[in-house]
Amino acid sequence: MQTKYKLVDSSFPGKEVSEWYIFLFPSIIVLVTLSLINFYSPPNWKTPLVFLVLGFVLFDASYCFTRTLYSDWVSKKHIVGFVLMSETSIEVHQNDRELIIDNPSIRGMNLNSNYIRGKKYKRGMRHNGLCTLVINPLETDEKVLKILIENDTQYEVLKSFLKILYKEKINIKETIF
Repeated sequence: MQTKYKLVDSSFPGKEVSEWYIFLFPSIIVLVTLSLINFYSPPNWKTPLVFLVLGFVLFDASYCFTRTLYSDWVSKKHIVGFVLMSETSIEVHQNDRELIIDNPSIRGMNLNSNYIRGKKYKRGMRHNGLCTLVINPLETDEKVLKILIENDTQYEVLKSFLKILYKEKINIKETIF
């Protein structure tokens, strides 16, 4: 199975913003909205229930929107090419150049992954989907690739690619943050 990933500029920072900063702006929006509603509505027993439901909806909506505004979110201007990954090789297409790295030529690999773009892993924050691959081929210098994982299919292909490399006894270091 072959899947296409977007190739991100190697100078793009891979560090994700801290979690408290992500919740700050949506929390302020929810607090201001709920206080305005409380001020202008007549008091009754349904008011707390409405506040609770409205608060969750507003928080989730504002969180989804504001997450895309942070500096670690990849935009179109950071895409410089694409990567085709299959079970036997990695093909890098960038600036009308093509580089093919076959599995037998890989000596080692470091993988720093940030799950799937826009999705939560278990109960955590929404991730930016940035994955950094540092590939150490046998004959040449190491290659650094930053790819964007945008859906479940891409994530599953990456996992199956790593399983094949593990079976071939290739030294792999994985970090998922």
